[in-house]
Amino acid sequence: MSHAPTDAAVRISNMVIIECTVTSDQRAAKFLLDGGEERRLGAWEMRTDVPWHAFPSIESVQLAKNGRTVRVVFHDGVEAMVDASRFFSPTTPELFIHNIGQLLTMGQNSGVGLSENTALLAGQGRIIALGDTDDLAAQIGSAHGVSVINAHGKTVSPGLVDAHTHPVFSGNRAHEFSLRLSGSPYDEILAAGGGIHNSASKTRACDTETLLAEASQRIRRSLAFGVTAMEAKSGYALTFDGEIKSLEVIELLNLLSPVTFSPSLLAAHVVPREFMENRQGYVSLITESLLPVVAQRNLAIACDVFCETSAFSLEETTIILERARELGLATRIHAGQFNSLGAVSLGARLGALSVDHLEAVSEQEFQDLACSQTVATLLPGAALTLGMTPPSARPFLDRGIPVALATDMNPGTSMTENLPLMASLGTMQMGMTIDEAWRGITVNGARAAGLPRKGSLQPGFDADFVICDFEDYAVLPYHFGSNHVARVFVGGREISI
Repeated sequence: MSHAPTDAAVRISNMVIIECTVTSDQRAAKFLLDGGEERRLGAWEMRTDVPWHAFPSIESVQLAKNGRTVRVVFHDGVEAMVDASRFFSPTTPELFIHNIGQLLTMGQNSGVGLSENTALLAGQGRIIALGDTDDLAAQIGSAHGVSVINAHGKTVSPGLVDAHTHPVFSGNRAHEFSLRLSGSPYDEILAAGGGIHNSASKTRACDTETLLAEASQRIRRSLAFGVTAMEAKSGYALTFDGEIKSLEVIELLNLLSPVTFSPSLLAAHVVPREFMENRQGYVSLITESLLPVVAQRNLAIACDVFCETSAFSLEETTIILERARELGLATRIHAGQFNSLGAVSLGARLGALSVDHLEAVSEQEFQDLACSQTVATLLPGAALTLGMTPPSARPFLDRGIPVALATDMNPGTSMTENLPLMASLGTMQMGMTIDEAWRGITVNGARAAGLPRKGSLQPGFDADFVICDFEDYAVLPYHFGSNHVARVFVGGREISI
């Protein structure tokens, strides 16, 4: 449907903003463009005097007649004139980072794409160019309002990408951690009503605002470690309403925080207690009720299943994921954590974005995975927590299988937001080189998460990057456990942690 421009319309290249309204939750502005396209900007994107996690809200918005700006009034009375065109217009320089000691570009093939003594130019949220400082300075020319930042010879990397997380849940399971340390195995705790069932009961009892508040604290910690994008799963409610609510929280986080989320439906985490005697009923709830609604509302880009003897069988996993593919969703699988059930081969056959965990993988599964485009996502934090031997990355890498490293951030088996620590474990315990570990938390993580413009610094990619506090990129895995992030930028804007 096409709309005629009004006097207050903002012309942006070949597009026109004809209407600007506040969303129903008052946390974003909604722009209607000529031709019917709709775009949204979170309140945090239009306000720079408060941190994003303060969740500023909007009282009103109004298009100005000067043809460029939007008058925004926030609930605390602060007013701002926002240049809306900068979010939609053709790329023009806005940010110049110079005196970069080491720049890690993370090309699509191998290595870290190391460049030394170089510069970066960004605008409208994207990378414009990388290269010689004088050459890029010439591109700026007489442009006004370009922010110039001296990296002081430090390393600049892409924003990190955490390819496997469970950020939406309530409470913690520190008591169960104590039980495991006393010798109780995970399966025994799960059978006694602990594990995921414990978190499910707490999560079901929470409203959206409570879950959002708890999840946002985890996201703040991830951002502090340089994570600017992540895959994020539901899976700690295990009811129709609860899983939808969890995905809605992720949708809110996508709008209200600087981090980009790739949401996955993980209703098939374990069979909930009320369906223990009717497994088929729960599988049908997922395939016939949940998945169609999730697909229709675009609440997730992928469907995930935990395929394990204590969770879902290979047959059940196949039914759920094939239904997801019918509805246009991508697939991913928790596979081979404790037993090799054939889930890795299933993921390869379905063209899954990733298969994750992979402590128990058969030779046939290795061969099938090597013939696919599926990423192997390894989760050393879970192996560490559970006292398991982490999987070696070498059988994957030596077969040409791309490997991502992720935190598996969750309340029971890997309660951490420290993605750089996973790179340390990858090098020290899993046979990875420094370059391979870096790729595991950047470009390969982005590939596993289904985020093609993340994890790499190339012209046209999102301007998400980190200025580290070291001059040699080997320091990140070598000096383990510490936070080496000096500054974080998302879409070319520095983020207050």
